[in-house]
Amino acid sequence: MEEFHERAHTDHPNGAEGMAAFRYFRSILEPNWVDADSNKHPFHHWITFASTHHYDRLILLRRRFELVQDTVGFRSRAKRLAHRTEYLSAMTEIETGVKLRLQGIQITFPREKSGDTPDIIADIGGQRYWVEVTSVNPPALETSFMNLLGGLMGTSMKLKVTVGGFAIAHFTEKDIRAIESDVEHAANEIAGKDGVRKVVVPGKAIFYVGSGTGVSDIPEKWRGGFQAWRSRDRPASERIIAKICDKGKKNYLEGGPGFLVLYDWMVPHEEVDKILENPEDDLGLVMAVHPQILGMTLVVPSESAPRMYPAVIVSSKTRESRIHALPDMTTERVVLWRNVHATAELPSMITSAFLEYPSALSRNVDLD
Repeated sequence: MEEFHERAHTDHPNGAEGMAAFRYFRSILEPNWVDADSNKHPFHHWITFASTHHYDRLILLRRRFELVQDTVGFRSRAKRLAHRTEYLSAMTEIETGVKLRLQGIQITFPREKSGDTPDIIADIGGQRYWVEVTSVNPPALETSFMNLLGGLMGTSMKLKVTVGGFAIAHFTEKDIRAIESDVEHAANEIAGKDGVRKVVVPGKAIFYVGSGTGVSDIPEKWRGGFQAWRSRDRPASERIIAKICDKGKKNYLEGGPGFLVLYDWMVPHEEVDKILENPEDDLGLVMAVHPQILGMTLVVPSESAPRMYPAVIVSSKTRESRIHALPDMTTERVVLWRNVHATAELPSMITSAFLEYPSALSRNVDLD
């Protein structure tokens, strides 16, 4: 892979720095890398293409990592990054650490010892807070979805087409390879032309591939966007409630105050809107019986640009939401809850870490 980038990076204005970023991540991942997992690892899609855009993303990721690389416990998280089944959980912990550090919060990544050890300990003015980072969905499911998403976005970038669509989430590695192959074939057919192709994998997925004027024929919500559906699903709100109850049973920092960070790559924006439109705020009520949980945030990352349809935005004493357009051309939707029945007040530095992330990133990281 390094030989590929040695040849390709000179064709791009940011190639030299992109090459340095590639070597940086190689130094982190390679000591623990499992060769048999290479093509199935979510990070594979970060490094298998060479373009100005791909290098921009890799460079920005390196700059974020550098903010926390000297943090106590970072090496244990970096080690987990190399394993495809642990990559997403390790990455979300590191990304959460970055957000907290951007606010000047001192953090440590505790060694994983037991179920009562939090992912991050944040120190604000001598007061310690636990921060637990978790996924709303089963890790294996989200890993397979990210692998599929990475492959389709790679095809989109390489052939300069727009790809978007919908998949049933319970797919195998064989399904992923079949979907990627069919989408790439359709993309090669219309690359550089005006048109749209519909790719249907019976029982598994439907994707659109558009080029030129044909992009406007793709349904708006899937124009560069992706959605996965989990068969026999519970609503997102019920899955979030289950996480609150599970984490609320833990004895983090001997019952001290803390904060939950929930990631969900697969929830449709319409379902998040329904949660925000519910005046009863069931999630807030469930948090109330866990007073050590000062608040929580739901983070919904997306590889596509911000949705063109209006999303529900709230700002109240108990709930706030944002849609962030990030410098690497991805989107992050954030919903934050404050537990008004908590044993202590949620520090504003923690809320700012999530609600003001893009501005903090631009102040502290060179984005040029």
